[in-house]
Amino acid sequence: MKLYTSSTSPFGRLVLLAALPRRDIDFAIAYVNPWENPAELQALNPFSQVPTLQTDSGAIICNSPFILDFLLGHPLHNAAQSAAAGYAFILLEQLVKVFGLQKFKTENTPDHPLLERARAACIRGLSQAPQLDAAAGDLGNLALGMAFVFMQFRLPDLQPHLSPANQNALERFTARTDVRAVSPENLEHRPATLSQLRQSIA
Repeated sequence: MKLYTSSTSPFGRLVLLAALPRRDIDFAIAYVNPWENPAELQALNPFSQVPTLQTDSGAIICNSPFILDFLLGHPLHNAAQSAAAGYAFILLEQLVKVFGLQKFKTENTPDHPLLERARAACIRGLSQAPQLDAAAGDLGNLALGMAFVFMQFRLPDLQPHLSPANQNALERFTARTDVRAVSPENLEHRPATLSQLRQSIA
């Protein structure tokens, strides 16, 4: 198997984080910049999005919830897991949208009309977020933690909208060895496989 991702993609980093403890799973990691529409990625995923997983059978799975469901033995068939992960994924998608609308704004032009709505959604989502269990390994908590990590990394001005309890949990989550292993800084070393990434934290 091969996972196409980038060192900064929060969705790709979540896939790596969730797969790390599964010793029965291994795959190659291909680092690409989806914004450059690389031919190798577009040949598999015409939307040029990461993460994209190419399975051993040749199937191409796009979109991180479906990749995770495949790799982890269908945890999203569980209602509680689906509810927790669903909230976290929507929050992360909105945060990524705000970041993208700000990042690609042309200088000296008005904000995109969707920016204010997306920011308001993020503020509500952060302030009403369920409590993060910083030590947990289930998909719901991992996804929520990675949403908070992305917010802290790319949109730190939104962090005050987290509850004090979740701010404390975020601090503990970011201190985890496995979370540090999938940080953009560590992935800049380009571990070639998931097992190689595991070895870096052994």
